[in-house]
Amino acid sequence: MPDNLSMPVDAAVTTGTETVAFLTLVVLAAVPAAWLAYRILSHPNTWRQGFLTVALRAFCATMFRQHVRHVSTVPSEGGALVVANHRSPTDPLIMHAAASFQREGSWQRVVEWITAREYVEIGGPIGWICRAAFSIPVDRGGNDMAAVKEAMKRLKAGRVIGIFPEGKINVGEGLLPFNPGLSFLATRGGVPVIPAFIEDAPGGPAMKSMVQPFLTPTTARVRFGEPIDYSHIRRPTAKQRDEITDEIREAIIALMPPSKQRQTRVRDLAEKANEGAATEAASNGAATAATDAAPPAEQPREAAKPPTASDRSVNGQESTELAESNGKATAVPRDADRTPQPT
Repeated sequence: MPDNLSMPVDAAVTTGTETVAFLTLVVLAAVPAAWLAYRILSHPNTWRQGFLTVALRAFCATMFRQHVRHVSTVPSEGGALVVANHRSPTDPLIMHAAASFQREGSWQRVVEWITAREYVEIGGPIGWICRAAFSIPVDRGGNDMAAVKEAMKRLKAGRVIGIFPEGKINVGEGLLPFNPGLSFLATRGGVPVIPAFIEDAPGGPAMKSMVQPFLTPTTARVRFGEPIDYSHIRRPTAKQRDEITDEIREAIIALMPPSKQRQTRVRDLAEKANEGAATEAASNGAATAATDAAPPAEQPREAAKPPTASDRSVNGQESTELAESNGKATAVPRDADRTPQPT
């Protein structure tokens, strides 16, 4: 057979092979894309939350090499209050991705964090993420009851709320004191409290901007503790509120590595010593001010003592001398008044 007749056959075979390879690549790409689309669109709330969950799991696994220890104890259904330490602006993202690793059921539970208002209302990716995650905006003053009421409403509706009770990003060692308002949500929400500890999140004193941690590779770890139930305490006393806050804080400390536990204990002892010194200085200052303001005490008068014999003799002698001197004093003027007689 001539060569010019075999060339179209070879070209047809090559074209067919390329077509099969192309279709294979399309199918291989379409299968995961279809799976991701299903996961995003099947989210029980909105497709934005589904997309956010998928995107954050991929981002945290790549940028932060996230590792979840003690698989998330967030329940697959019903409300819960997630309480975690706060080391970095990336903490909500890390916790959002970590909470999706469930022991059972759907892994698409979204933690709706109580977040500073400026982050929720800002434009760009950060604001979009906060709004897509249904974050609850709160004023930094600490007296925003509207945010607390909204959190209570969502807890009772069976949603998962997250809170950082330290109240700010902790750039030091250990764990800061917790806001006592935590006990209100823990008892009145009627849902389990999930303690969690975030380790090695990007941030710290070297952080120059709020954007830098999102672009800093690291190895972040998240540990979840067992749920704590306070639903049986409806109206806690002041002492019970303090005990509940301390108990939740201790549950998070128990999730820390031993070295960080020691750092927290040392920090707590130093703060207690400073508080004691400040209290003592305040009490001393108040006592000093009260002393200065009080009128001077009146000195008691000494009682008159009866004269002794020596006192009487001395007094008698002084009386005699005084009488003699008085006599002389009266005699001198009489002599001076006499007219001199002629000799």
